[in-house]
Amino acid sequence: MSTLWFPVTVDPSKPEADEYGSANYRVEDGEGGVQVTGCVPRDDKPGDRLPLFEAREEVKVVGPNSWTSQDYETMRRISEARDLYQNGYPACTNFAGGCATESLCKLDGKPQVKVDCLAVWRAITGGHGGTSLYDNIDYGMSKGYDLEGGGRVKIAEAWDCSSKEGLATGLLLGCMAIFGHDSHCECAKSLVFQNRKWFLDTRNSWGRDWGDNGWHLFPLDAVEINRYGAVLFREVRILPKEVTDVT
Repeated sequence: MSTLWFPVTVDPSKPEADEYGSANYRVEDGEGGVQVTGCVPRDDKPGDRLPLFEAREEVKVVGPNSWTSQDYETMRRISEARDLYQNGYPACTNFAGGCATESLCKLDGKPQVKVDCLAVWRAITGGHGGTSLYDNIDYGMSKGYDLEGGGRVKIAEAWDCSSKEGLATGLLLGCMAIFGHDSHCECAKSLVFQNRKWFLDTRNSWGRDWGDNGWHLFPLDAVEINRYGAVLFREVRILPKEVTDVT
């Protein structure tokens, strides 16, 4: 596939401070700027660490001829909890997971939580380097994402995608998705057909100054499932602050 955002090579004659391991996750962002990503390639195959969405007996995966373009503008309005900006940390995967979790809380009428995305990133990486989708989801399911002010929110169940048809079907059924491409991870909320092509409407983690107020339409065919992965989830559970056993 063609790279959407080109990697930026750090000039070795001008070493930059790289306390957080972001040097290997810098890309031209398509708008004349440089942004930090942070998605680590997967080290397994679809279905090795999470159950396959396509294998669920209660789900019928459908192809493009059965897809419906979703009302992404309404989804943007009703699901966005706040701006999410990774601010130079190679923590896009953690911000994407936080975005999906906060969005589900809002859509389901749960108390509005704020995931401490940097605390999750530090817990997984030790404060240096990027995160794979699967290490991030495993943390969210086993420990729960840390919340600002204390407490945690757990992902109740998550599924791995082995195909773009499965990813599209999951979105049509109301799931949130996090997916990888070009060393970057984003949160997809809607499936959209425009200009005779299918897209994912995604909320990026580069702040509101990038894209369409932080959003953009990402080509479905550019998702790199085999290299980075794509994960669907639908239910999250907020844990009280006093709960310490999160198993």
